[in-house]
Amino acid sequence: MMRRFYSNGFTTLIFLNEQHYLDCVKEFTHPTNHNEIFEGVRYLNQEELELCQTIPCGYTKILTRNQAADVLGDGWTIDVISHLFSEIAI
Repeated sequence: MMRRFYSNGFTTLIFLNEQHYLDCVKEFTHPTNHNEIFEGVRYLNQEELELCQTIPCGYTKILTRNQAADVLGDGWTIDVISHLFSEIAI
């Protein structure tokens, strides 16, 4: 999880706080075999993914968490589309 996050930033991880993030990066880049530092690091859950995309909670409940992440990650929110088109004169 940390390798994927640190090497290419292709995933979003949740850390306990900023210091926890800094400690995890330090351990990942200069290992001291204190792997317990990574406890508490997690991926966004399905509801959090929905909220990030301004989709109602439970909207993707028929999908697995990974399927929902794939679908939601490929989408554009109404708020973003509205902002992009807000300056276009009609």
